[in-house]
Amino acid sequence: MWGFCFLATQSLNWWAGAVTSVRDLFDFDEFPKISLPEDGIIVITRARNEMLRLPFFLEHYRSIGASHIFVVDNDSTDDTAAFLETQPDVTRFHTSKLYKQFKRNWLLAILNEYCTDRWTILADTDEQFVYPGWPETKLTDLTAYWDSVGAEGVIAPLIDMYSDKPLVDVDYRQGDPFLSTCPYFDTTSSWAITRSPEGRTPGFEVRGGIRGRLFGIPPKRRELFPLNHLRNLYLAPAHIHRRLPLRDYVERRLKRFLYKQCPQLTKVPLIRWNPTYSEMWSVHRIDIRTRLADDWGAMLHFKFFQDFKFRVEEELTRQAYYANGLEYKAYYEGLEKILHQSPAYSGSMKLSSVEDVYTFRQAYCSRELQKYLKHLAQQPHVTTSPSQKGVVA
Repeated sequence: MWGFCFLATQSLNWWAGAVTSVRDLFDFDEFPKISLPEDGIIVITRARNEMLRLPFFLEHYRSIGASHIFVVDNDSTDDTAAFLETQPDVTRFHTSKLYKQFKRNWLLAILNEYCTDRWTILADTDEQFVYPGWPETKLTDLTAYWDSVGAEGVIAPLIDMYSDKPLVDVDYRQGDPFLSTCPYFDTTSSWAITRSPEGRTPGFEVRGGIRGRLFGIPPKRRELFPLNHLRNLYLAPAHIHRRLPLRDYVERRLKRFLYKQCPQLTKVPLIRWNPTYSEMWSVHRIDIRTRLADDWGAMLHFKFFQDFKFRVEEELTRQAYYANGLEYKAYYEGLEKILHQSPAYSGSMKLSSVEDVYTFRQAYCSRELQKYLKHLAQQPHVTTSPSQKGVVA
């Protein structure tokens, strides 16, 4: 009970602890007054030297219905600041404060100041939020549907995208669609298992993916046929919603065959912000009182561009991420698995449309939403989004 009360208090009081003012978080004294459009999606991201990805990041989110984008610029030394200042629908908040110490507080402060009762996406600059019906359907059409069913948050697991080339041959060009360089994803290496709510939702976690497959700790027991097929049937992320016979028993038995120290892929990046209880303790799990939609989006994750090796080596020094960069230490130790050889395997799939994510059970779409999308499809055609470019049919 104490943990739940503490989380709620953190949401209501983002200034809790040592943070008592805007100046404690950013390099200015007060938030500016901004006249935000009344409709559209708000996007919040954090950036540090992200000029490689920012142009297309902004293009994608504008194309799905973003009306304003907030960027926390954590002391970038490249052209990030100058570029953002030229974008009329972007507000840049500069901060020299430590990412490790204030990363959640930055988000909470902006959410509470500007985003109350607004649908908001929290995304990193290497993340592309997609959803059923993308790109023909605007996200605002789906948020209207989720409003009608009383949803306040949408799950979108991370789906790591990669090239079939060795990392040394990857050459993403600034401004190109992310998918034009990294169109592949794993179809059999991720899983969902239940976990104790602890005052937060969802009551499960998705782990694995290519980063688990390449950099996780292999199980002591080798997974043999038919166990791999049983795992894909019972523990496929989208099947967490299904009431399969003996699921709890099968999950317990299969845990010993799962990779260890795999990245957390669960995210709830799309929320209608309610500062009373929409706890942003992390984007992986939020306040249990938030009503989540039955349907999922998907957060396509583009970590494996040509700057991956540099980012890994930088983090070993900065130690800004979880457990002093423990995950990045695993990347560094396993770099040869991707640097000079293709990371593709027998379960790799080239994304041809967003439906692939749902067909291969990496995300879930309800029958009700499918009916709604069919209804929308009968309306006047919407031009294909530029963020779909690079997807090969």
